[in-house]
Amino acid sequence: MNAGNPAAASSFSVVIGSGTTAQLYRRPRAVLRGNDVASALAALAQVDRALADGFHVAGYVAYELGAHFAGLPQAASTGSLVALGVFEAPEPFAPHAYEGASIAPPRPRIDRTIYDHEVARIARAIYDGEVYQVNYTVPFDVAWSGDVLSLYTRIAARAQAPYCACVLDGDRAVLSWSPELFLAFDGERIETRPMKGSASLECSDDLQNEKNRAEHVMIVDLLRNDFSKVCDEVDVTALLTVERYPTFATMTSTVRGRLRGNAGFADVIAATFPCGSVTGAPKRAAMAAITRAESHPRGVYCGSVGFLTPQRRGWWNVAIRTMQLDRRNACARFDAGGGIVADSLADDEWHEVVLKSRFLDAAIEPFSFWETFANRDASTMERHLERLAATARTFSIPFSMQAARAALGSTQADGIAPALLRLRLGLDGTLRTASEPLAPTPEPVDVCIADARLNSGDPMLAFKSSWRPAHASAALQASATACFDAILLNERGEVVEGARTNVFARIGGRLVTPPLRAGALPGILRSRIVTEQGADEIPMTRDDLRRAEEIFVGNSARGLLRARLREECCEVVDPTLIYPYVIEPKLTTAIWGGHALVRRFGKAGDPDATIGESWECWDTNLIANGPLAGSSIAQLRERLGAALLGTIDATQAFPVLTKFIDARDWLSVQVHPDDAYAQRVEHQANGKTECWYVLHADAGAELVLGWTRDTDRAEYERRVADGTLGEILRRVPVKAGDAFYLPAGTLHAIGKGIIVYETQQASDLTYRIFDWNRAGADGTPRELHVKKASDVLDYHAGKRGAVEPIAYHFGNLDRTMLIADPRFIVERINATQEDASMFLHERPAIISALERPLTLHCNGNTVTLAPYNTALVPAACEWARVRAGNAPAPFLLVTLPRTVDDAAIRLLAAGVDQARIDRFLTQFQP
Repeated sequence: MNAGNPAAASSFSVVIGSGTTAQLYRRPRAVLRGNDVASALAALAQVDRALADGFHVAGYVAYELGAHFAGLPQAASTGSLVALGVFEAPEPFAPHAYEGASIAPPRPRIDRTIYDHEVARIARAIYDGEVYQVNYTVPFDVAWSGDVLSLYTRIAARAQAPYCACVLDGDRAVLSWSPELFLAFDGERIETRPMKGSASLECSDDLQNEKNRAEHVMIVDLLRNDFSKVCDEVDVTALLTVERYPTFATMTSTVRGRLRGNAGFADVIAATFPCGSVTGAPKRAAMAAITRAESHPRGVYCGSVGFLTPQRRGWWNVAIRTMQLDRRNACARFDAGGGIVADSLADDEWHEVVLKSRFLDAAIEPFSFWETFANRDASTMERHLERLAATARTFSIPFSMQAARAALGSTQADGIAPALLRLRLGLDGTLRTASEPLAPTPEPVDVCIADARLNSGDPMLAFKSSWRPAHASAALQASATACFDAILLNERGEVVEGARTNVFARIGGRLVTPPLRAGALPGILRSRIVTEQGADEIPMTRDDLRRAEEIFVGNSARGLLRARLREECCEVVDPTLIYPYVIEPKLTTAIWGGHALVRRFGKAGDPDATIGESWECWDTNLIANGPLAGSSIAQLRERLGAALLGTIDATQAFPVLTKFIDARDWLSVQVHPDDAYAQRVEHQANGKTECWYVLHADAGAELVLGWTRDTDRAEYERRVADGTLGEILRRVPVKAGDAFYLPAGTLHAIGKGIIVYETQQASDLTYRIFDWNRAGADGTPRELHVKKASDVLDYHAGKRGAVEPIAYHFGNLDRTMLIADPRFIVERINATQEDASMFLHERPAIISALERPLTLHCNGNTVTLAPYNTALVPAACEWARVRAGNAPAPFLLVTLPRTVDDAAIRLLAAGVDQARIDRFLTQFQP
């Protein structure tokens, strides 16, 4: 018995079926393989002997072997023509968990112009009497990731096809989710069940129209003739039966025959292969027409995958709805097609091709194509829209240029502040927009070499989409190393591009850039520089970047930027550790605390205890979800560094503390020092500026905020001593929705009956001035800090009341900016049932849900925040998507500005009038 290559045999295995009844053949005794016609025929001839020896046979036969049986010149082929494993009995196959196994949308290798041309050419051949029907198919390129068997399991669960099979063959794999039976063997009987005609479930009645019935009967007659070559009895036992599957309906018939006594497996294959339903009629003429029309060999597609037991029982499918994978390069091929007859219309046939690929949607994660650009150049925006329109045509996605322009609105108009615009196109044609301020980028920017590698054959590299796993890893590395971008190399070690930029270098006086064949995205800026500045497209290596006189990176949003290559070693963060961290709150009791945080806000604690504060996000809080559950934020700082904090110093404490405060009674009258005093006197990094957002206030509730009139240190100390300080404390009425800003030095106290969300600098420096003459938990008065307070108090008359917030619409969200301090920006935002994106500005973000649950999606991970729970989004996520449930969900967003102008830049980018911005920001000036 020809065993083939023993090394290859060890990696050959076959899964037959799906679900709980699936069987796995592995560890073959031999692999009967044929890479040319002679060896393929020899392999087929050995099947009957293997069965007679008590072995099982399972594997595949490629379509191109059929040319020999049809008497045609041998067509080009890819891989083996025959690969059949000889196995002991199979074992049950446990379907794999398919988390992480996914594909990108299939991309056709030919466009509609070529398809329409070939359909017309086939129609002419039919009119000329050369052929009656031709099964014309279209190859699609597919990027995939994850485990092969997990991917097979995932799609099989959706396809619900009766003849699923998977072959692992070294560096190749064949995944077939076929609903069509080519041959069923049961001793001396064989059966075939050809499919012809497909329709959507909604239009299944169309299958019985005259065209489909005539086309179907033609193929049934062809298969009856094929069976008659090896059978004494041939019967059609069922004709024109409609079958329904999850994504389509089809029509089948059943043909049965009794084999002649000397007919073996090789004889049956020679008489019937390939199945006439995937060739056309007459078979020989149809196959010749297919060779003329299709420029790519089909391989196993339209061949057959199956198995036989020693009792000569088993089945072989028609390998349609089949994917052929390259396991080394993470790329694959999928094909779909249909029968062309005299009255076929190209539009209808193309629609059928698209319909037949829809079952793959089960393995496509939430996906979109996107274009990112600045609002400063209308011509650049048009080029991006044209590129998106071309992408839509390639993937047969409905797209309207007019609708795209309308979605962008007036964001590209003159006078609007610089903004980064992102336009997303879903596979269903849905358009979504997001926009964020675009601040100037100081040069030179630092870049590093990414650890991740691109496969230049990945068919999705030519498109800007959410399928960019190597780019996502590179972006994470750039953030973790505080670089502007990370430059990717391909499998050959050639420079390709950055995670978000194209790469250029000046070498020997020439401006050069990697060629598109290296795997580079055809960027808009890149195209202009190649065309207008004559940049040469040549392969580049890491050494080329090292010796370059200048390095540049850029995209159409930021332009061309001078860059500096950093090659020092850095530990790169595992991408699975970057996700939205749900925070465990820390509750503290207080003599002035109440019961609302447990009883009303749902915090885990004693409902009868007087809980004063729930710390939501600071160094000592623990993570409640994911792989980092149980770690503190301080530990995350140490482990993740820039991936968590962006450009913030990870060696220092988390810079802000957010908390809920429930004041059943008055808090003490107090004041906090500024940074300079904290450093000089307390030897701490910073003082404390804070703010409050009022969630609840009893009727008549008040707080203390400064003095009723100007005073001085002497009067303050005298009134503290004689107990009359309360006479000059300024009381301010409070209602839910108010926001208050308290810069360091402000005298303040929260009044009873008030619940607030506080954001503060991370400091415990509080100087208590007056505590309403009450005792502490130990029965003695709490310590006062009169002297230090006198050093830091602002003695001017209090003028601050509730902040006048500024409402605006940005990134499909209704937002209200409450506080704009150089240390933190606090906003109240309403999420709706539609996804909306927020840019993180290369800094972490704190998100606290209010009265309704909030769904948060970042870096491929989704969490749902319960009301009044908090999540910390690491800087490396770059974007965060939010969505409400059945009703709008308000939430609070705390971000850490990069510059004192960040708030103004955001508002300008949203089109807010400069005068309004100035009035708002004046409230936060000293």
